[in-house]
Amino acid sequence: MRCARKRNNDASAVAGVRGPAPLSPAAQARQDEVGKRLAPGMTIALNNAALVREAASLCARAHPASAQLYRQAYRDWEDRNGAVVKRAYVLLAKYFPKTPRSEADAIALRSAYDTLGVVNRGVPAQRIKWCAQTGADIANGKIDLINMEQVALMLREKA
Repeated sequence: MRCARKRNNDASAVAGVRGPAPLSPAAQARQDEVGKRLAPGMTIALNNAALVREAASLCARAHPASAQLYRQAYRDWEDRNGAVVKRAYVLLAKYFPKTPRSEADAIALRSAYDTLGVVNRGVPAQRIKWCAQTGADIANGKIDLINMEQVALMLREKA
């Protein structure tokens, strides 16, 4: 069965299907305020997910003999923090519906590249030393998201 599109200026509107009612100005203001308060936690979660993933990749290339250790540290970090990252995406969609996930991911990836650029430009011995410390920090949970105050605030929000 085909759905006929309404001929109003909303190309996404489908005849017989209504989206959520618009929020009242007061409710929209409250939602905007909550979004602003949660944005730092969402940013930290998404940026750190990209950073850990890219650091594991950089370190695997910098020290191939330890590549499996770095990849495992990343997988373990992802196991411990994946639900928090997913929560950040849910809240992103709720409070910043005009920001597509792909855009948020691109911003996080640029942030990771900016951070790792200094390491990547270093001499091999410095990269290996940085990777050993960072790999240990990832593996032992030192940079787990749940330990970060702004992320904890984000997690308390009901979606």
